[in-house]
Amino acid sequence: MTSTLLSRADVRIQQSQRLGGGGTVFEYPIDVFLKDASPFGTVYFARFFEWQGMCREAFWARCVMPTSPPSTLQLITKSATMEFVRAARPFEGVVAALSVLAVKRVSTMIYISFYDRMTHHLLADGFQTIVFADSSRAPLVIPDPILDVLTAYRL
Repeated sequence: MTSTLLSRADVRIQQSQRLGGGGTVFEYPIDVFLKDASPFGTVYFARFFEWQGMCREAFWARCVMPTSPPSTLQLITKSATMEFVRAARPFEGVVAALSVLAVKRVSTMIYISFYDRMTHHLLADGFQTIVFADSSRAPLVIPDPILDVLTAYRL
C-alpha cells in the first residue's frame, strides 16, 4: 500500500483542514516550561524532536495498542526531519498533530506538525519513517489491526 507523497505545503493544508474535528488527526497537547527554553527565551530546537517522539508514542499507546494484542513488535525510526517556522516560548501551549502519509508493507511515514494552542499558527513540522520489526529487529509485515489504525489516520 503506497501513496504518492504530497508536497510539504499540500500536507500542511490537508492536515490543517482536519484539525479540530474536520477529519482523523491525532492531537497531543504539550505544555511549554522554562526548562524548554534557551537563554534567548525561545524553545530549543531539540525539544521539537523530543516532542515528535512523545506524540508518536502517545499515538501508539492510545490508538494502536488498544486494537492489537501484546507482541514483541518494535518500532525503528529510520528517519526523522523537522522544519521550523516560528519560535515557541515558555508558557505558550503547543499542540502536536499526527497524520499518516504513506503505508508500505513493513513501514509507514508519519507527519507531525506543531501549532500554537491559542493562535493556531504553525510552529514547526516534520516527518518520520518508521520500520516495523520483530524482536530480532528483522522487518515485519504490519499486522492488519495496526494497518487499520494507520489507514484511519491517513491523509
